[in-house]
Amino acid sequence: ENLTVRRGFLELMDTMPQAMKMDFVPYIERLFPAMLMGINGEKAAQALVGRFGDLCPDLLMAAFEGSYAKALGSTKDWKKMQVVREKSMQLLLKTAEKILEHKKFGQDLLTCDECSNKATRLRVLILAFVARNDPDAAVKRVASNVWKTSGGSPKMQKTIAQELAQSIMKWRAGSMGAGLQKVAKDALSELVKAGDAEEPSEDVEAVSSEFCFDTAKSLNEEAAKIAAGEFSVSQADEADTKEDCQMVKKVESFWGKHASFGTLLGELKSHILSVSESVIREGHKKKLPGPKVVEELQSALGQICQCCKEQVEDFLKAVPENVEALCRDVLGDDFDGQHQEGYDKDTLLRVENMLLMYGAGKLLLKDTVLEMKANRRYGVVGHNGAGKTTLMKEIVAGRIVGMPT
Repeated sequence: ENLTVRRGFLELMDTMPQAMKMDFVPYIERLFPAMLMGINGEKAAQALVGRFGDLCPDLLMAAFEGSYAKALGSTKDWKKMQVVREKSMQLLLKTAEKILEHKKFGQDLLTCDECSNKATRLRVLILAFVARNDPDAAVKRVASNVWKTSGGSPKMQKTIAQELAQSIMKWRAGSMGAGLQKVAKDALSELVKAGDAEEPSEDVEAVSSEFCFDTAKSLNEEAAKIAAGEFSVSQADEADTKEDCQMVKKVESFWGKHASFGTLLGELKSHILSVSESVIREGHKKKLPGPKVVEELQSALGQICQCCKEQVEDFLKAVPENVEALCRDVLGDDFDGQHQEGYDKDTLLRVENMLLMYGAGKLLLKDTVLEMKANRRYGVVGHNGAGKTTLMKEIVAGRIVGMPT
């Protein structure tokens, strides 16, 4: 095992939830198990639980259960697996605490229904109850803390006794591997001793197999083909690629003809070419009107040259005229012909499929179009708690995904 690669993978995984925000949700169930199994005292998975522990805890529980079962049944590197179980329990505790941030007076984890469903909260409690019988004292201690923090008590144990018994009996039968089977037997004995479950009439056969995660499924068929090296370029993709190449050549040819561009430093010239190509290609794919592409490219070039205005003074003077000429040259008839639905010369902001959430995952807006146009006045109307202030704060802070800078 390459430790450097491993550390890099864990650090990358830890940054992705913060970088992608809500766009990371579709990947949680696929990546979280690997993040848990890779824990060796580093901070991987903390950011994910910190961001999504109360937003979508239901997507985390399969990984918590699976990694615990896997680490219990593994016969290789027992010490490392003990660390995985302990760190996983610590993250389960953090998840419980994130959910409990939204409890009302007198509520515990079982009754705190503000940001999660009952089935998910039961899974947290059941896993914590069973893990209190872990063979390692450190894991037991953390699991007991999860149980206690969640409001675990003899009264709660009796309240959820039926659900506890059902899950424990399933794990006792070996559905999640040999390691969890042994711990589940001890947990069942604890329930029987407390009078919350009946003694099983028959013993179950001990299983020898370890728990295995389901093979990660690709999000779509095309991605699966690419991963298997079987993908082929469609005619449409090939046409788009050729069109992009032609645009790149036109951009390079256009700037190469201008003397003010030739006086710039080599690295700056390369950056201006890359930005010009990127903005025009992106605008073309989004079917933005030509003037809108010109506006965005002018803004982008202005930001690039901000740090060295004196050296690029001649270039900046000609930017407005040159940028429009460049866009007309590259886009051709599409400069005046293409228009995305909803866009016109007065459109300042248009965000489609906007998602807005508040605090612990309260959904305010979904699949919403946010559009603002010049020389208009807008009012926000809604009942208390609808999200009026939240929407305005997000707009002012520029935190809405897809919002132009």
